Amino acid sequence: MPSNTQKSFQPNARDVRYLNRDFSSFKEGLINFAKYYFPNTYKDFSDASPGMMFIEMASYVGDVLSYYNDYNFKEGIIFNTQERKNIIPLARFLGHKTKPVRGATGKIDVFQLIPSTTENGEYVPDEKFALNIKENMQVSNNIGTPFLTVEPVNFGVDNPLSSRELSVYSRDTTGVPTFFLLKKTANIKSGKLVT
Repeated sequence: MPSNTQKSFQPNARDVRYLNRDFSSFKEGLINFAKYYFPNTYKDFSDASPGMMFIEMASYVGDVLSYYNDYNFKEGIIFNTQERKNIIPLARFLGHKTKPVRGATGKIDVFQLIPSTTENGEYVPDEKFALNIKENMQVSNNIGTPFLTVEPVNFGVDNPLSSRELSVYSRDTTGVPTFFLLKKTANIKSGKLVT
């Protein structure tokens, strides 16, 4: 005797997995999906077929999107964050007050040897050899930290705004100064020039 309630036959649906996170898993999942749901429409799954090109392109896109999804999730949690540009906003969001980083500053003494000349019977430095060093001269300390001068160092200028110290560096056998040592102080800041 036939029953009034007949069950309609439905094929077992292939599970779609949402944890396929890399290229090969995406590719395998797409191939299985096509074999199960389109068994009569597409059957050529060789590496040289045009259909496999589209499956591989979709797998590539899925792989890249999974990477960026994982990256964004990881960078959104302060304990996993690695990039400074993400750490500071997350710390501010959690109430931490950050202070801007300031570079080190200081002063440096710059020296120049300059030959002597006579002027009105006196031995003075020969100003035509005085150097004019532009700002951003690169110097470093004992451990190699780079610094830049923030102002020009002009040994030809001696005034209250840019004073220089003068001393005799060497004399000949008769006691006449042959070289003078000029000293100027310049302001520096930590950093280096890059292009």
